[in-house]
Amino acid sequence: MLFLAFIFFWVAFIALFVIWIGYPMVLWLLTRLLPSRFEPGEVGTSDKGSNDRLSIIIAAHNEEDVIEQRLQNMLDVAPADFDYEVIVMSDHSQDKTVALVEEFASNNKRFKVYETTDQRGRAAAHNQSIRHVNGDILIFTDAETEFAPDFLDIVGHAFDDEEVGYVSGKLSWRNRSGGVTGENFSLYWRFEVWLRQLETHLGICAVGTGACCALRKSLFRPIPLSSDVDCSTPLDVVLQGSRSVFVPEAVAIDYVAETASNEFRARVRMTSKNFDCTVGLWDWAGFFRRPGVSTGLALHKLGRWLTPFFALVLLACGTIAVLAGEGGVVSFLTILGWLAIVLALLGALVPSAPLLGSLWSFLLANISFAAGVIKALANRTPQHY
Repeated sequence: MLFLAFIFFWVAFIALFVIWIGYPMVLWLLTRLLPSRFEPGEVGTSDKGSNDRLSIIIAAHNEEDVIEQRLQNMLDVAPADFDYEVIVMSDHSQDKTVALVEEFASNNKRFKVYETTDQRGRAAAHNQSIRHVNGDILIFTDAETEFAPDFLDIVGHAFDDEEVGYVSGKLSWRNRSGGVTGENFSLYWRFEVWLRQLETHLGICAVGTGACCALRKSLFRPIPLSSDVDCSTPLDVVLQGSRSVFVPEAVAIDYVAETASNEFRARVRMTSKNFDCTVGLWDWAGFFRRPGVSTGLALHKLGRWLTPFFALVLLACGTIAVLAGEGGVVSFLTILGWLAIVLALLGALVPSAPLLGSLWSFLLANISFAAGVIKALANRTPQHY
């Protein structure tokens, strides 16, 4: 029994080390040795109207409180180098969302609004919106998101590279109340941004951000109702032979969850959708055709979602060793792990403490990963917002 506990402990430890330390460090070393696979085009190098047209698609469901501000933002950040249109796809909104967009559109013909017949979720709204777009580049976003100046030009010029089929911008998180939930989350997000930059440099990025992403219309494939444009779409693009890239210069602003419970629910929903999509869409053919991307998916995405399960194995097996009176590295790491959990739980009480709050945010993220994976395996992946 003790021998098996040691074996499973070290298997779990090695898995966690590779996912969180080994993989990022290998990526970093490779980026120091290899030239970048992606160089974005420069803004202001072409006259307006001479490039592809941009179709900005805003998925909306009962967004009367924010939709006017979002439409005004689109006017404020209108691209200088591209012609564009804005499509608001209302997913059966029951408030004034459609009426407000229609009023706004009456003074600007670039704006249009369409409705789904019933509430079917964001993926269905995106799928239906394709019938109405006239652009060559599709840009997907949300009603609460705001684009920074030059966002549309930067994203548009990323497609100057003919091998690029999917582009994801960088979300900058805003906290409405000035609370610390968003601050702690931003630490985790900065690590994610760093990984995406490294993967883009090496040409193996296959992840996106649904609130600020784009792709060539010719590469669009219908999105499964349990997925979204941040998961199935970049995989579809890569499987068609094009590349997915992350462009941190293209900044969008969004609001982070204000409470731990809201953050938990959002992450559970995101994890279940992404896990279900990645496992279902990326088969053995994808693995052999794109081994670099497959490695990134396994260690960046799947490995992260499976982290809580590896951690549970490590702590359980390590605890057996501690109770058996074993000393050494296994017991030391186990005690260190339990101490980190205790400090994280204290962070839930004092989230403003930098270290404690960050540990609590990390623990909450991993609990939500576990819940999301279990939900996906139980075929309970949500299809609505």
